[in-house]
Amino acid sequence: SDPTDWRILDQLQELLLETRPAEATLYLQQTLRYSPRHGLKAQLQIAKCHMLLGQSTEACAIYESLHDQYPTYAHVLNNMGICHWKQGRLRAARDLFVRAAANGTGLTRGDQSPQTNIILVDAWDPRTPRPTRWAGGTASMIVGFSAKYDWMVVVRSPKYVFWTKSS
Repeated sequence: SDPTDWRILDQLQELLLETRPAEATLYLQQTLRYSPRHGLKAQLQIAKCHMLLGQSTEACAIYESLHDQYPTYAHVLNNMGICHWKQGRLRAARDLFVRAAANGTGLTRGDQSPQTNIILVDAWDPRTPRPTRWAGGTASMIVGFSAKYDWMVVVRSPKYVFWTKSS
């Protein structure tokens, strides 16, 4: 099979939904290896792969760089908010979610991820342990995490935090 075939993302979604993180990791690594490198959409895809592989430092560095270039783009603001949230910087996270919701550009009609994240960060208990690994799974708690068109959903389990495409 051709590792550059875009249908690899369909297989990845199936593995994430079936909670098969080891297999999903292989697809994520291939996706990262063969993804285009230039442009906003490509950089969002690369950052998403890094985040899903547990490489949040790399992902957040990409979002920081994108924020310098696209300071009003809602997906970048939202994802930077997720990075700040993961680092325990709740006020900074909330501020970014508010900016994304209030005057961010690039959101599709009906996308409420930044607004949802504002509600969730307001309700977040800072004493909750932070996850150390990111993998695939099914959805029960929304935390918008985008890669251009894919807002992600997070699921918390005792061992992993899972990301998958929301519908």
